[in-house]
Amino acid sequence: MTDAIVTAFPLDAAERVVALIETDGGHLLITHDRIATSSGNHVTMDLPIVAIRRVQLDIERHRPATFVIVPHGPENEPQVVPIPVAHYEVVCAASAHIGRVLAELD
Repeated sequence: MTDAIVTAFPLDAAERVVALIETDGGHLLITHDRIATSSGNHVTMDLPIVAIRRVQLDIERHRPATFVIVPHGPENEPQVVPIPVAHYEVVCAASAHIGRVLAELD
């Protein structure tokens, strides 16, 4: 993990990274407990997974894939994160992790 990412997304000692994906101009970090995004050097979202209402992976022919993250509250804007082809497997596994965390809430 680069110093810039560690600075943008400080991790607790016990925090386990599920996915760290370099996107077009930013990063997507998913740990066992939270999800964070950045654009450039700016953190655009950093929330516990339990604060997320919906995630969606959209893969279309001839277009970049997108990972959409929709928080519960209106105080946090949804994020649309471009996902490079090389990271499809990682983002799919991370999506499954997020789904399991949200399913355990009910």
